[in-house]
This record gives sequence, structure tokens and C-alpha cells, in this order.
Amino acid sequence: MVEVEGLALGAAGVYVGVKAVDKLIEVVASGIGAITAPWRLKQMAAAEVEAQAIRASGQIRLKLMEVEGERQLAELRAAMVSKSLPSLGEDSNVQEVPVYEGELIESDVSGLPPLTARAEARFRYQEAKRQFNVEQIVAVAYNEIPSEVSSQPVDDDWVARFFEGAKDVSNEEMRKLWGKLLAGEVAAPGCYSVRTLDVLRNLSPVEARLFEKACSRAFDEDVILSDESVSGLSVEETMVLVDCGLLQSGLAWCFEDEEAVGYCDKQILFRRRVAGSRGVGACRLSRAAQELRRLLSLQPDAEFLKALELLARDSGLTMTVVDKVATNHSVATGF
Repeated sequence: MVEVEGLALGAAGVYVGVKAVDKLIEVVASGIGAITAPWRLKQMAAAEVEAQAIRASGQIRLKLMEVEGERQLAELRAAMVSKSLPSLGEDSNVQEVPVYEGELIESDVSGLPPLTARAEARFRYQEAKRQFNVEQIVAVAYNEIPSEVSSQPVDDDWVARFFEGAKDVSNEEMRKLWGKLLAGEVAAPGCYSVRTLDVLRNLSPVEARLFEKACSRAFDEDVILSDESVSGLSVEETMVLVDCGLLQSGLAWCFEDEEAVGYCDKQILFRRRVAGSRGVGACRLSRAAQELRRLLSLQPDAEFLKALELLARDSGLTMTVVDKVATNHSVATGF
């Protein structure tokens, strides 16, 4: 190991140990600035000076907004009393919009703070919630960061896109995915595309669970057989994943006379016992799905293997399952 500009490097420019965590901290700081947290993220004097200037400017703008807000509120109250909309002006050639003649719903705001104060309160609440979301995601990334990471920097645009999406992720399970993704990108920049960020950002927790279900029955070759008994997905569920940009449907999978596919920590061997071939419908994971699949901890599904064996038998195939880690002394499981 050598020292380069104060950074501990392993072979081929790899950061190891505490420097791997430091790289994560640098990426977070470049995306959202310094935050106070158990991960040793430090406040920066220059950032504080800039923040003071922004606050001073913001106070001026808020005062102007308050004056304008009070004017608009006065017009609104007058309109509610007269049951008519504010005039468009003496010189306007546009006729006023007809007013609803039904019962007027009164809105008493006299006891509330000024409009701009309410807007500021809403802004503070939203930003505090977003800060909490980001910090929770960074905490997951901190726990997931490997001991060795690439010394290659993470693209600044990627970092900006990541935190723009991460700030509004409130679901705990989704935050775990975002945190794992951040740790993976810090470890090996370029392994998650910005398009994948967009797909993940638009994914609901229900859709994410459906995606995990699909991946639990996908071959390592990024293929899912469309037969509902094998995939575990209904036609409607498959279309949901297609709409999410996770699956490409309408494909066919043809078994060769002898073929091996990977599945979790298993290898599935197919051998044809009768002449002829039969293709079955299949879906392929999109590129974004292939990248997101790395975030999941998948285990072999016994029900899937049983259903796959029945499909293989109907297709004139025998099927054997062996452990990937086994070599000359493979432990075979017959289905």
C-alpha cells in the first residue's frame, strides 16, 4: 500500500479502510453540503458565510412577498364578501368571470399568521423532512460501503441527480434501496446509470416489492419465463413492471438439447429427452432492472423450482439443480 496525497491506496488505485468511508463523505458533501451526523461530516466555514448571505437576501425577498401577500389576501376577502372576483382593471376589455351563485364557503384566516409566514413554515417543514430522508439514506450507505472502493471519482451530475431524487424518499424500504445504490456507486462509479435513478425515483413501494418478487424467479441471464405458474406474476403484474421500465415482454426462450442457466446460488441443468424443441414466452430485465437487481438479497424459491420442473417436463426436458460453489463434488438435487 502506498500514500498518494494523503490517501491510502491499495493495488490499482483502490481506497481501503477508513478512506473508503472518507470517499462516501466527500460524495455526500458534494451533493448536499456538510451535515452534522455521526459519520464525521463537518461544517464548512465558507458554506456558513454563503448561508448568511442567502438568509439576508431571503429576508428581503420575504418582506416584499409579505407585502404582496397581504394585498392579495385583502382582495380575496373583498371578493368573498361581494361574491365576485376582483376587477380586472378599468382599462381592461376582458369581461369578468361569472361568479358561482351557490352558498359561499367562508374561509376565516384572521387568526392565522401572515401568508408569507405560513409559506415559510411549510418550507421549513418540507426541507426538514427532506433532510431527514437524506440523512437516513446516507446512514444506510455508510453501513453498506465496502472496505475497498475505487479511487475513481463519482460524476458530479450523477451525485446531483441522486440527491434530487433521494430527498423525497420517505418509505423505509425504499430508503434502503437508495442507500445501497449510493454505496455501490461510490465503490464502483458508473455501475448505476442516471436512467436507473429515474426508474427508481418513480417506483412505488408496492412496485418495488413486485419487482423483487419477479427477480426472485429470474435466471442470472436476466430472463423471466412468462408462464404464470413459473414467474408467479399475473398478466396485470407483468404489465405493471413493463410500464415501470423494468421488463421487456413478448420474447421467447428456446431450450437447447443441453443448457445450463444460473439462478441465485444454484445452477440449473436442462437436458432434452425427446426430439424437437419448444419455445416458451419470456421477459427480459431492462438495463435499469439489471442494475437494481444487484441491490436485492435473493434466495432460491422452492416453489419456483417445482413449477420450473413441471414446465421442463412438459417441454421434454429433464432438470437438475446443483450448487454453484460445488465443482467436482457437486451436490445434485433432482426435480
